Amino acid sequence: MLKENVVASSDMKKSLHLFLTTLLIAFFGVVQAQNTQWYGYAYGSFGNDSWTNKFISFDTQTPNSVQTVSGSLPQIHAATYVDGYVWFVTSTRNLCKAPFNEETQTIGNYETVMQVLDQYRLFVDMAYNPMDGKLYFLCQDSQYNASLKCVSLAAPSQVESVGDFSVRLWTLAINGQGQAYGVAYEGGGLYQINLTNATTTLVGPTGKDVWYNQSMAFDLDNGTLYWAQLSTSNDHGFYQVNTQTGDATALGEIGVNGAQLTGLFMIPEPFVPQASSEVIDFETGDFSQFPFDNSFDIPWQIFEEGSGNLCMRSGNREQHSTTSSIEATCNFPESGFIYFDGKCRGEGTGTLHDKCRFYIDETLQFEYGANGSVWNSYTFEVTAGTHVFKWEYAKDANVNPEGDYFAVDNIMFATGSPCMAPTNLTVAMNLTDATISWNGNAASYTLRFKLVSDSEWITVPGITENIYYLLDLAYGEYVLEIQSDCDEGNWTSVTFEVEPEPTVINEIFILGFTAPVWGMHPDCELEVDPDAPYTMAEIEWHRYNDNGDVVVEQDDYFNLEDVAYYLYVLLSPKDGFVFDEHPMVYFDGDNSVFDLGSPSYHDYRVYTIEYRVTNPTGIAEQTERLALWPNPASNTLHLEGVEGEMVRLFDNTGRMVIEQRYESQLDLSNLVPGIYAVNVAGRTMKFAKK
Repeated sequence: MLKENVVASSDMKKSLHLFLTTLLIAFFGVVQAQNTQWYGYAYGSFGNDSWTNKFISFDTQTPNSVQTVSGSLPQIHAATYVDGYVWFVTSTRNLCKAPFNEETQTIGNYETVMQVLDQYRLFVDMAYNPMDGKLYFLCQDSQYNASLKCVSLAAPSQVESVGDFSVRLWTLAINGQGQAYGVAYEGGGLYQINLTNATTTLVGPTGKDVWYNQSMAFDLDNGTLYWAQLSTSNDHGFYQVNTQTGDATALGEIGVNGAQLTGLFMIPEPFVPQASSEVIDFETGDFSQFPFDNSFDIPWQIFEEGSGNLCMRSGNREQHSTTSSIEATCNFPESGFIYFDGKCRGEGTGTLHDKCRFYIDETLQFEYGANGSVWNSYTFEVTAGTHVFKWEYAKDANVNPEGDYFAVDNIMFATGSPCMAPTNLTVAMNLTDATISWNGNAASYTLRFKLVSDSEWITVPGITENIYYLLDLAYGEYVLEIQSDCDEGNWTSVTFEVEPEPTVINEIFILGFTAPVWGMHPDCELEVDPDAPYTMAEIEWHRYNDNGDVVVEQDDYFNLEDVAYYLYVLLSPKDGFVFDEHPMVYFDGDNSVFDLGSPSYHDYRVYTIEYRVTNPTGIAEQTERLALWPNPASNTLHLEGVEGEMVRLFDNTGRMVIEQRYESQLDLSNLVPGIYAVNVAGRTMKFAKK
């Protein structure tokens, strides 16, 4: 599912719009010619030199009636149209783009995007693939050997080589489904092209010869292939081509006397989807369920909610003082409604600070302060016709630690009365009590539930709120379903489990405790019995005085006389267990070490009594002296009558340097010369190391 992936959707409009017409082409190869407006670059003309090196326009039914298109452009070898721009390759092999105004029939000032210069002499034809967002180029070398190259419009910076053709192609056209075709010099055959490796498959002969620069293009509104054909000054024309057989049907000359055309293209009608009862839930991980317009400055993203469901979310989560928007256009054959679930996150209340906004046809429907953490359901009735819906998140200059965003899910564009099945059905458990919540716009609901092992449902009708409580449930696994009473039979379901009441932990046993001694490191090597119903989550020694409380790190020493030391332990219960409010706590079986405890959610915190340490080098030697020799000592030190006792040696700074059980002697070989204190069985005595 965290799929935080931004997916542009402008091409999806074209793909959906072509679905039905592509099916017609698949079966019949050609459809009845419509009177589509066509454009192309007049690389040359026969009888009208005023067209040369200009874009011209004509329609399918009367191609001999030609108009010129305004605009000042360099000499062009190949061209195509993509989302408001004419893209073209110049004779100097630069890839450029220029805005095209269909209403005024004007091409604006062009800009150079990148150089595409390489070893190929000509860029003969080009086409755009809406399925991968790339421009594809048909290139030829000096021997007219053809090759296929491409560049991504998402970041046009480098030309990629797809492969070399086994035939000498002169044209390239790509339909809305990403299927490519071209005509070859050899016999004028129509070939289908594989855009991944440049392999070709012969469809059939067109019946026309091919030579010199020319162009093909699909009518993206009906999926039909058209060809501005040229062989010689006496063999040219505008053709409709059958993609199943290759047959080319003449539609007339381009202009009265004909023209050599490159960069043939048409401008498709914008696709507007129809309202339906389908729920757009984004579980595909992208925006493919509906052709959203996600082309604003900061696009929306696909996001995984904590419940595991996918939704769409504003994209300006950490971009201060910005706005993120997304639009959807839908046609309603009759009056209907839009439904969606939404969640606003951020700071502020009312309409202050971060704002979640929703518009219908540029009219604001709501503007909420982004301070919520739960999903809410929204329903708005709409009239028959085409409407534009817009979700927008306005971000202020502050940051919510849990994230600033507007999340939207379960969108429905539908005709008729606003009623739909409940969404976001969730169950929150508290021991044997269940809180059921959901999103929906119905006036009332019917809920039913049962143990999975049972056959009979328990039904609760007429629920008027989007929340319901089930109390004192028996242990076991349940299935629960809910329906809107205005949409009977369309149940939304969820399963949940009521677990047995946990066992209470009344006693805690901690093993391996060592009280602090001057100069030693903190001992955090405590443990609990592996079979105990709890585990240790944290172990820390602390020290405190009037200056505050500080954690004693593992590489520190107990070497401060003006502080109190204590041990803190955090314990977590295992599944099926819970701590008593005041359990008894034992350290190695001794309850006197325990000072106090307190619950921490499901965990339990334990604190020992306070300990203080004293520098042994500042204590006078006891009357009962230790018997030790030699003094001064070199590499070994002997003690009398302390076999098996714990012996600790401290240097003149009070740092403990040796701690071990005494056997027959102490090894001093790793100590530097100086004065040391030895402490054993409550007695301390100094000696010298030479």
